[in-house]
Amino acid sequence: MDTIKKLLIVMIYLSCAVYSASWSPDGSKIAYSYIANPENIYLVNADGSDPQTLLARKTRDFRPEWSADGTHLIFTSVVDGAHVVSKINIDGSNYQQLTAPEQTLGDPEYYHKDEWVLGFTDEPLARDIIIQHATSKITINLTSTPYFDEKSPRWSKDGRFIYYVGKDNLEKTANDDIWQLELATGQTRNLTKSLDRNEFHPSVSYDGNNIAYIQVVDDEFQLSIFNLNSGESQVLANGDGYAILDPHFSPDDKWLSFIRTDFAEKKEGLPSINKVNIKSGNERLVTNWK
Repeated sequence: MDTIKKLLIVMIYLSCAVYSASWSPDGSKIAYSYIANPENIYLVNADGSDPQTLLARKTRDFRPEWSADGTHLIFTSVVDGAHVVSKINIDGSNYQQLTAPEQTLGDPEYYHKDEWVLGFTDEPLARDIIIQHATSKITINLTSTPYFDEKSPRWSKDGRFIYYVGKDNLEKTANDDIWQLELATGQTRNLTKSLDRNEFHPSVSYDGNNIAYIQVVDDEFQLSIFNLNSGESQVLANGDGYAILDPHFSPDDKWLSFIRTDFAEKKEGLPSINKVNIKSGNERLVTNWK
């Protein structure tokens, strides 16, 4: 990492705090998308009441994340076959496309009071983690690893670390693992080191102690949580023959929301938004496709 780039990154992380999740900052609403139809952007109260379609169109829109003040969402859209970052107010107004198709930036998340957008480059491979200033469009590639794939980055709430899915493209037997990038030093660490499974969709708890993610073991989807202090993991929810996707911590760190789906969306009641209590393991339905 060159000196100028490192200094800029250190300045950014020392002043930032992250307020971005599928749960609204006040914990009252959940923003989500489904897999097909095509993907659209939806809102629902955290208790399952008042489900709303926020954005429905023929193009794909998915993986919404909240602004710090809770007034709008940013998300991935597909334009001319490429991933771009879009935004929309939570009342459905003021849709904007924030990046160009040639940049192929996807899976965005805000940080530092919405001044910067974190995401990853989807093309050309291998993917890299980048941050882009929301107004000036200054872009910093944080990884620049030609033979290593990084995707789905998420910030720790104190801004010190980025957690992401990483894979060595030169190693044929390598799996997708959950990795940690320390911003001040550029050092990376493989947290899960899984030999028999792929892991994806990381989410960071607000207290910074846990990472939630999805793992696939013997074709079975599982929602797991990794304790950064103990290095231990546990399974909180099983797919029971269906897919589990896109976990997010509630702002009080008591719940994890996630999508349960059969992908074809033909089974009654699926896809659904569920939440699981982290302490008790009790799972509740929030809303489902009707």
